[in-house]
Amino acid sequence: WRQVALSTPHLWSAFKLKLWYIEDDSSEKARYVRRMIPMIKKWIERSSCAPLDFEVCFFLPANESVRETVEEIESLLELLFDQRGRWRSVSITYSFPHPRWFDLDSTFSDMHMLQSLKLYLAFYHQARVDLTRSLKLEALSLRSNFNLAIPNTFPTLTSIDIYPLSNKGTPVRFPNLHDCFDILRRAPSLHTLRVLVEGSSDSEKGTFEHIRMDELRYMTIRLGSNQATPKHREELSSFFDH
Repeated sequence: WRQVALSTPHLWSAFKLKLWYIEDDSSEKARYVRRMIPMIKKWIERSSCAPLDFEVCFFLPANESVRETVEEIESLLELLFDQRGRWRSVSITYSFPHPRWFDLDSTFSDMHMLQSLKLYLAFYHQARVDLTRSLKLEALSLRSNFNLAIPNTFPTLTSIDIYPLSNKGTPVRFPNLHDCFDILRRAPSLHTLRVLVEGSSDSEKGTFEHIRMDELRYMTIRLGSNQATPKHREELSSFFDH
C-alpha cells in the first residue's frame, strides 16, 4: 500500500497550514511550523504534475524574533510560487511586511490550471498578477496592491473581491472605476463583485457598451478616500443609470 500511495500524485496534492500569530522562534507554534514545512515540501515533490490545492496562512511580527521561522516559511512560499503552473485552488495569506520570497520583478503568471485564487499579502508595492492564461478561473480575491492583467473574456469567472492597501508613500493604481467596468464587460457570468476603488485614472470618462449583468446578484463598489470626488460619483451614477 505504501508503494501505491507514493505512486498516486493526487494523494499528495492538497494541504492546509494556518497559524494566526507566531510570537517568536521559541514558541510552540513556531516549532510546529518548522516541523511541518519539510513534510509539506515532501508532499509537493510526491504530487508530481497533479494540480495543487492548498491554503497557507501566517501572521508574523515585523521583528527579528521570528527570523528562523520566517526563513522556513518563505522557503515554502518560494517553492509554491515556482509551482504556480499547477495551482488550481489556492489561498495565501501572509502578513510579514518585508517578504523576501517574492521579488519585485516577479509575476503571478502562467497559472493555466487555476480555478480559485485568494492572495492576502501585507506589502505595499505593486505585485503583478497575470491571469491571461487562467481561463478556468471562477473566483478571485485580492487584498493587497496588484497590477492585474486579464484576458479579453473571462467566461467562467463568477466572483471577484478586490481590496487594495492604501499607503501615503505608494500610490494605488488598481483598481479604478474603468477597471471595474472592464471586469464587468469581460466577465459575462459574474454574479458577485466587491471592489474598493482606490486607483486613479487619467483617461476620459469611460463607456458602458457591451456590459451585460444578466447573472449579477451582488455588487459593491466603494469609492476610497482618494476617489470620493464629484467626478467619480457622477461617473458611477451614470453607470447605474445606464
